[in-house]
Amino acid sequence: MRLWLAAFAAAITFAPLHAHELHQGHEQVNYSDWRNKADRGCCNNYDCRPIEDKDVHMSPVTEVNVDGEWCAVLPHHYLQTGNAPDWNSAHVCVQKTFVNGIEVKPSGSACQRLLCFQPKPLF
Repeated sequence: MRLWLAAFAAAITFAPLHAHELHQGHEQVNYSDWRNKADRGCCNNYDCRPIEDKDVHMSPVTEVNVDGEWCAVLPHHYLQTGNAPDWNSAHVCVQKTFVNGIEVKPSGSACQRLLCFQPKPLF
């Protein structure tokens, strides 16, 4: 039992580091300095990506479709620091969970895991 517990504790301890390595390895280093208005980082152990126009509603409130769930973008989700690596689309960061480098089913709804949003410029 102790060996299993030690292995589990090690997996939890090192999962955030490994997830960050995976994040950087997928040419998403442009997201590494992103912080939302709640001053929370969007990158470590999180996944940031472009989002298609069809998955963003801007009126009357901004919503994004994350894993099939429409989520309201709250004021703290918008970026405080960082810039989108490409202005051709909006970008979202949604918390992912990794154990031993493998993504596992996250806890909480997609909306609870939404961390950051950068809208596509409207000009």
